[in-house]
Amino acid sequence: MLSKEESAVMKHYLKEGLSKTAIAKKLGISRRTVHRYVSEGKGSPEYRRRPPAPSKIDTFREYLSARLNTYPELSSARLFTEIKDLGYQGRYTLLKDLVRSLRPPASIPVEVRFEVSPGHQAQADFATFKTSFGAVYALLVVLSWSRYLWVRFYCHQDQLTVLSGLHRSFLSFGAPCVYAMFTAAPLSRDKIPLRVTEPS
Repeated sequence: MLSKEESAVMKHYLKEGLSKTAIAKKLGISRRTVHRYVSEGKGSPEYRRRPPAPSKIDTFREYLSARLNTYPELSSARLFTEIKDLGYQGRYTLLKDLVRSLRPPASIPVEVRFEVSPGHQAQADFATFKTSFGAVYALLVVLSWSRYLWVRFYCHQDQLTVLSGLHRSFLSFGAPCVYAMFTAAPLSRDKIPLRVTEPS
């Protein structure tokens, strides 16, 4: 059988119009081989992929697949320990390659939006701005349904500032009967999350 290079060279010689005898002499093959190549109309030689050789880890494939389908976060090191106890004699890298192909793809978490009725809830927070004359704090109040934003800048982040700012934002929103519920867990030293809820 001709190699890939020999068949490419023969094809080139045939295109150039060389005789079969001349091609056979140049390639160092018999004239019959050239004749067979031309009469059968062979192109480049076809190479079939060899079937994969049996591996030491093949007997554990089903076990590993079941474990990864049940617990996809299991590490290769943990699985290596498990199958070693079951009699695996192969290398760790062989297991790692198989685990990479068997592990199910990680599911992308879907965010569930928190929806409220119009005028039912607002969220408030402070943002800090550094200026040449010191820190300035912006009180931001956002209506949860319409995403309408109200902003006002203050020099302090005390309770009086928050209450007066919320009162002004409520007047701006046109919501006279509103009470505020303050969450007790600050996000950082200068970020106090607030939730404003209208009674139903």
